[in-house]
This record gives sequence, C-alpha cells and structure tokens, in this order.
Amino acid sequence: MQETCDMLLSSLVRLAERSLSAGQFVAIDALRCQIDASTASLDPLAVADREEALSDWLDAHRVDSAWRIAPALAAAGADIAWCERAAQILGSETLEPGLEWVASTLSTAALLSEMKDSTGRVSAPR
Repeated sequence: MQETCDMLLSSLVRLAERSLSAGQFVAIDALRCQIDASTASLDPLAVADREEALSDWLDAHRVDSAWRIAPALAAAGADIAWCERAAQILGSETLEPGLEWVASTLSTAALLSEMKDSTGRVSAPR
C-alpha cells in the first residue's frame, strides 16, 4: 500500500512539474473513470495477454515504468485503445506520470477492495 501511495504522490508532483493543465487532468480523470474493473476478465491468461500487449505499447511509447503501469491497467481491464486515448490527452511530456497516476489510483482501489473483502468493512480515515 505504501509503494502505491508513493507512486500516486510522485506522479502528481511530476505532472505538476511538467505543467499538466487543469483541463488535461480533468480529461484523464474522466478517462480513468471509464475503466470498469468489475467487467475486466478474471481469466489469468487473458489478463496476462492484456498486460503483455500494454507493456509492449508502453515500451513503444518510451514509458520507462511500463513494468509498474501495465499490470494495474491490465487487471482493471484497460486496453490499447484506452491507452491511445490517454496518450492523446496527455501528450508525450506527461504520458508516463499520467499513466502512473491512473495505475496507482487503480491499484489503490484494488487494495482497498481486498481489505474490505478480508475484513468486511474499511474504516474511514480520521
């Protein structure tokens, strides 16, 4: 959980440093909300294939942290078409931190869901 939160915060800092506009942030957040993890395939082979395809796409777009981003996107059901739309919103300068931010929000949601499933509830932060 700590690593995921660290990635989330560092990606936000890098987005600010690279001057992501408010409009771009709103657009990438709207695109993030279009990912419906509940409809993602639970078949491990399908997820692995999607992860490999996403990893290849990320590598082709010079995203150095593809190994961290692809698994979260694949598990949530994102595909290459989704990544293409994200690239149009973000542009090359903010593509990597933007996708890191999306991946970390998806990972955080998945971790919270796992915690909820194991305890029956999640306590609200104080």
